[in-house]
Amino acid sequence: TYIILPILILLGRQTLLYLQDPSEALEKVQNRLKSVKNVEKVTKNDVSKEVVIAAVACGNLERLGELSVMIKSALIFSKQPLKFIIFTDHLARHIEKILTYWNQFKDFTWDIRPPLYPPLTETQESIKTQFAPCATQRLFFPQILPEYRHVLYVDTDIVFLEDPLKSWSKLQDMSEKSFGLITENDDSL
Repeated sequence: TYIILPILILLGRQTLLYLQDPSEALEKVQNRLKSVKNVEKVTKNDVSKEVVIAAVACGNLERLGELSVMIKSALIFSKQPLKFIIFTDHLARHIEKILTYWNQFKDFTWDIRPPLYPPLTETQESIKTQFAPCATQRLFFPQILPEYRHVLYVDTDIVFLEDPLKSWSKLQDMSEKSFGLITENDDSL
């Protein structure tokens, strides 16, 4: 019974989530888009010649291996200058070694930063108890990376099969209502 009860609770919760009306989420997204202010159209001149790639690598050495492959693949295919912004916890020394080693073969820059929350509103404070900073870091890029107008965020398990500039240049096609991520949870974010 100790095993069955949690399973039944989990199944019941998942069933409720499955049966919820998705139109509520769509309404929330539409309302949020209407409230967006001061959105500027991205022009071709706004996109930097340096491709800025951000990643979050926290936890175990598996993340380190994934990050290493992602960095190598980006460097191998890149024809433009690259900059990597890596948010990490205790893997910083290992990441620094990897970046220093690859910098011998191809010139690029990097910035290693600890995962931190930006100043949060009262309704956002609960996120600190629900998630580790590494899990939510990419949601706060506009606040924690204000010096960059554009950042190409990739998960550590991404492998580039062509020049990252191809993805980077898609920023030129963005209109004033373009976005890459939006959440349904109004109270947390």
